[in-house]
Amino acid sequence: MHSANIHQPEESNMTIISGPAIYWGDISLLDAELMLFHKASESNEYMYYHLISGQDLPVNSQSYIHEFCDNVKTGTNFLGYDHGSECDRQIASRTTYYIPFTKYLKTEDCLKTRVYNRLRENITRIQKKLGIRRHKSGIVFKKGCEWASMTDEFVRYILSQKENLKKTFRGVPCCDELYKQTLAWNSKFKDTIYDLNDEYMGCLRQIDWKRGNPYTYTEKDEDILIASDRFFARKFDSAQDRRIIDIITSNLVHKHKGC
Repeated sequence: MHSANIHQPEESNMTIISGPAIYWGDISLLDAELMLFHKASESNEYMYYHLISGQDLPVNSQSYIHEFCDNVKTGTNFLGYDHGSECDRQIASRTTYYIPFTKYLKTEDCLKTRVYNRLRENITRIQKKLGIRRHKSGIVFKKGCEWASMTDEFVRYILSQKENLKKTFRGVPCCDELYKQTLAWNSKFKDTIYDLNDEYMGCLRQIDWKRGNPYTYTEKDEDILIASDRFFARKFDSAQDRRIIDIITSNLVHKHKGC
């Protein structure tokens, strides 16, 4: 989409950056996030950086978010951690071996997807037979929600580890769900996480995986979203239900004017 087609906010600045093509589940997602963090951090020094997608909406006002951050311990990071046997299995399957061709994990060409899936399976099988492992000694890999609200100090630490991150997570499918959690867990920032036990309370996101993959909110979810104590919710789709987007934005405008 051309930048001229993007709605420009009236009371804040928007910086649009261009970069390389991004592929689902590929390290290009990590590259894109690093580009965003770098651009934001060189523009100013912010207390928090909120990483959201194009299908996210805030469900509380800026004043609520600012007050919430002001009332927690200084330096708190809102990062979600997944847990359980299925999470452990996913981490092992992604990080034990080098997984090539991650840019083709999902394509519009079903035949191409199947071909690359078979190639990855065969290459992984060869690594198993040869006893090849890619684990780095001392690293504990962790997984969780990609979307997070992070302090300036943690974002700058992420940027300082850029080369190490790109080396560690190359050939790791869906590394966007691992690198921030892993980096924080293996550093002093582990002690700054708001909630290590509840993944979506940890990142203060309203996301429903029980009804979808994740579930797309509709007008019937108005009460849940209006009553939410989280910062953001996802996902929304104007093609599926524009009404719930209008309800949420109108509620935020009302709260803003009431401040």
